Amino acid sequence: MEVGTLLIQHRERAMLSQKQVAELLGIAQSTYCDWESDRTSFKVAYLPKLAEVFKVEITDLLPSVPNYRIVHNANNCGSSVNAFQVGNVATVDHRDALIATQSRLITALEEQIAALKQKLGM
Repeated sequence: MEVGTLLIQHRERAMLSQKQVAELLGIAQSTYCDWESDRTSFKVAYLPKLAEVFKVEITDLLPSVPNYRIVHNANNCGSSVNAFQVGNVATVDHRDALIATQSRLITALEEQIAALKQKLGM
């Protein structure tokens, strides 16, 4: 099963339209539509928000076959986890890699929040 098919299933279970999901994610409806149709992939950074929107675990958003992995996005040379995206490639088990990445994402987001709070004097 492809990622797009999983997104469709979870969106329909949540009784949301593509437009509603896109608004909740802060992206264009056309971008979300491309994800569902598997025309483009999405950054791993969207997984926690997608899981929250659909009220599922992050791993529920990934195919159960090992043909996906986290790949480096050459357009973003930063060291944060935003430099990775889910891509359709032959690979090792993607779930283990995403679980490890999830903790790095949470840490990175917590650091960004702390820095913003400090900057704002909170």
